[in-house]
Order: sequence, then C-alpha cells, then structure tokens
Amino acid sequence: MAETTKTKGDSKVSVDELIGVLQALDKDFIGGKKSDIYALVVHDYFNGTLMEAEVIKRRGYHYFNELPGGRVVDFKHLVLEAELGTPQCTTRERILASTHSTKTRYDILSRSVNRKLNPAAAVKRP
Repeated sequence: MAETTKTKGDSKVSVDELIGVLQALDKDFIGGKKSDIYALVVHDYFNGTLMEAEVIKRRGYHYFNELPGGRVVDFKHLVLEAELGTPQCTTRERILASTHSTKTRYDILSRSVNRKLNPAAAVKRP
C-alpha cells in the first residue's frame, strides 16, 4: 500500500503523486541547488528522516529523504551528477540555514506544490 498523508482539507496524496508534482515543477526551479528544498517538501508530507551526503569534489551537500518503512526519495538524478559521501541524518533547521536563499526557495516551492495538489484551496475566497 502506498504511503499517504492528509493535506489541506480531506484530500490525500501518495508519495508517487508528490514526486510527480515535484518533477513537473522542476522546470520552474532551474539552476542552483534544489535537493534541499525538495527534501523539505517531501518531509512536510511524509516525515521520515532527512538525510545529507557531502558532494565529493564540490563544496556542499545533497539532501534526500528516508521515509517511514524505509523507502528512499532522492532527486539526485534531477539535480546533480556527482559522487556523494556517506549519508547521515540532518535536521530541517540545518537545511534551512544552509544558504541565505534556502528559506525563500522552500517557501515558493511549498506554495507551488500546495497549489498543484489542492487547486481549490489556492483560490482566494472573498
């Protein structure tokens, strides 16, 4: 059975549906680091463990998720082609503090995902 979680209202979303939405939105987030904000959004919906791995021969980290039940959600194929170091657990706070723009980029992506998954909730009511 696919993992599901409540979103706004009574709608539910599967891991695969959320992955599809993030992949569809990827064109809007061209360039720069993305694994950080993708991992945060997946964590918003499914909790689990936030993971990081140092990017070998580059400065920085790659982020991904290990969900309850052991499924790994990793967008490495969308964001980089590099060798990674040993993965370790990390925190939301560490990811959000990783660059000056992470919080802003995360807020934009989170709102975009919510609009895609809950179009009725995104419509402003008088």
